Amino acid sequence: MYKNAYLPSARAAATGLPIFVISLERDAVRRRHVYENILPRLPSARVVDATDYQSGAVAEWLARNPTAVDRSSYKKVTDSKLACTISHLRVWQTIVKERIPQAVVLEDDIAVLDDFEIELAAIRAQKGSGCDFVHLYVHPQFHDGLAVGRAKSSGSVVRFVPGYGRSAYLVSGNGAAKLAAEFRTVGDHGDMMVAALAARGGIVMKCASGRLIENLGQLRSRYWGERFRSNVYPGG
Repeated sequence: MYKNAYLPSARAAATGLPIFVISLERDAVRRRHVYENILPRLPSARVVDATDYQSGAVAEWLARNPTAVDRSSYKKVTDSKLACTISHLRVWQTIVKERIPQAVVLEDDIAVLDDFEIELAAIRAQKGSGCDFVHLYVHPQFHDGLAVGRAKSSGSVVRFVPGYGRSAYLVSGNGAAKLAAEFRTVGDHGDMMVAALAARGGIVMKCASGRLIENLGQLRSRYWGERFRSNVYPGG
């Protein structure tokens, strides 16, 4: 069994900023991928154990924390989806608590591409001081919208708000604080809440115009042969 690589400094030598990898300990295949493929590329990254809905951790966490679930609007809520939301929320709270100016957050089903460090450096240089959140990967569903943004800008980041997706992103300390505050009440899928907050100007969101990671996980509710099955839609 792999140990949790909790590193207090969490400073990745290649990127010069903290990197968090959210990984479900129970999923041995994904866990092995993190330690054999992601950490060798980002050796100082911090592995954060994802909230495991099968262990009852969702109810326990909600009981201990001032986060409410609005079930009147979030009608399709499941513990597996709440577990994903809570996992990201815990990372945002850590960023705020540790006063981290910027951090990268990755899920455990991504592959780090060769130009990751180069592309990330360019994004950090060009994103602007007021940017709260940069998607480092955009779901194929939104590639047409991203292409429109690329046509308007030749830089490393474009102004675009995809409807969902949190496989990989750069978030500022201020952005993490805004997200943590927004998620005091969960009223929709986590991805949708992040997109809605950006759409109404609650956070400034941009997207990487280049490729930094590849998503190896299940992209939709149905499984279509991707390398990693979803733990949010385990029966998909």
